[in-house]
Amino acid sequence: MMTLNSQRTGLPTQIAQRLDTAETAAATAAKILIAGRIKGGFSTSFKSPYDLVTSIDLASERAILEILKRECPDDLILSEEASPTLGNRDQSGKSGAAYTAPLWVIDPIDGTMNYAHGLRETAISIAYCEQGIPVLGIVECPFVQETFIGIRGYGAWLNGEPIRASVTTDISHALVATGFPSQRDPQTLDKTLARVRKVLTSCRDIRRAGAASIDICQVACGRLTAFFEDIFPWDIAAGTVIAEEAGAIRGRFHDRLSDDYPATLDATGYMISAPGIFTALTELIKK
Repeated sequence: MMTLNSQRTGLPTQIAQRLDTAETAAATAAKILIAGRIKGGFSTSFKSPYDLVTSIDLASERAILEILKRECPDDLILSEEASPTLGNRDQSGKSGAAYTAPLWVIDPIDGTMNYAHGLRETAISIAYCEQGIPVLGIVECPFVQETFIGIRGYGAWLNGEPIRASVTTDISHALVATGFPSQRDPQTLDKTLARVRKVLTSCRDIRRAGAASIDICQVACGRLTAFFEDIFPWDIAAGTVIAEEAGAIRGRFHDRLSDDYPATLDATGYMISAPGIFTALTELIKK
């Protein structure tokens, strides 16, 4: 696989331009996150009892949106804080034609709780989609100086160098990541913990970093073998391109889809895995 720089000249013009835009937006947001951490004093609030947002989330989002609207004024934007749905529905009530237009899917800070508590596992996630399918993704991890990029049909890279998913074929050797939901009702927690128990008793170990986009990229570069969680499009859109281009396989551990997003962006029951354990892990979690 070629380095990212050697691939740039061969990219279609539209993708090359959006890659430049995404890199600029991610780098700009990274500076905001770093400055916010150094200066401190940022404000926090809760969207729900366990779902934190900070003033740095909002500042990062504003900076990203300003760049995207300036460089790609006709593209639509799905962003966690400012525009979490596009509001377009078909006659059945499901997400409609708006998602087939050129679309950006943004998480200005993935791992907000980590960020607020001074942990390094936090990222900016930016994806560009065509026909509702992510075709370009960048996950910027400013506190570990790692930038993951994936371009559908061209490859996946970490700091410009090509990456590949794990070649593990024995599920007992798998290191698997997951996350915990912001909904803490007993039924949701029981289901979540039952899945964790199955994985923990069948795989080598389990990890919970608190930033899905980073976990997905860790699968892409082979540090983790798989990741699963019920999450949202902005958590997975960029990372999915990166991981799939690195050879990982995307699937679902249940079939309950949201009406708010097309299936290509819906992240309920989301799973990404090294190919060698994909079937075994899917069967394990679905039992």
